[in-house]
Amino acid sequence: MIANPRRRALLLTLGLVVALAGPAVAQTSPPPTPETVPTPPPMPATVAEAVPPSPGPVYVWIAGQHAWRPHLKAYVWLPGHYTVPPAPSYDWAPGYWAVASGGGYVWVEGHWRIR
Repeated sequence: MIANPRRRALLLTLGLVVALAGPAVAQTSPPPTPETVPTPPPMPATVAEAVPPSPGPVYVWIAGQHAWRPHLKAYVWLPGHYTVPPAPSYDWAPGYWAVASGGGYVWVEGHWRIR
């Protein structure tokens, strides 16, 4: 046991800092490689949505859309919603199928893009 209370407090603080910082500096694995498909599955019909009133002037409507989920091997419907863009110069790009560099297609999730 540590007799000096100040030293004990310092060691406890250092231990807490190391315990909390450990996950932040831990090695992370690279993001998973997107699954490539030879031909994109046909997109389901769009679901009709009523657009509610905006909650405020800085909000934009992100229309609902189907998004591909490789682990399900199916599309899922993502309902529309209002959100605030990360900056005024950003627009929403809905998800889409892109040509993969090695052939086939990969699903690109919806994302913000700068104008």
